[in-house]
Amino acid sequence: MRSVVAVVTGYYQAIVTRNYRKAFGYLAPGATGPDGRPLTLASFLRLAQMLDGTGGPVTRFSIGAVPSGVVMTLYRVRYGPYHAHLRMVRMRRTWAISSVDRI
Repeated sequence: MRSVVAVVTGYYQAIVTRNYRKAFGYLAPGATGPDGRPLTLASFLRLAQMLDGTGGPVTRFSIGAVPSGVVMTLYRVRYGPYHAHLRMVRMRRTWAISSVDRI
């Protein structure tokens, strides 16, 4: 079984390389976005493109795991460092991201 850290690392490696379709694959079915609504591939792609347009792409990240989820420190060219909070859900033999407040 992949660990929480392995899943989140794969997700953000895909974000850094702008492979948003791959990143979306790390989300659990029905995962929610910053507005609390379920993310579809289309809405996830729009959100990623909007954030890249305003803050620049994510260039690097670091992980801090807490009992209720994961806190990421992300770096964008125009934003500098900021935090994103991810909730995780166990699905059969692996973990998936059940909600994100930022990409």
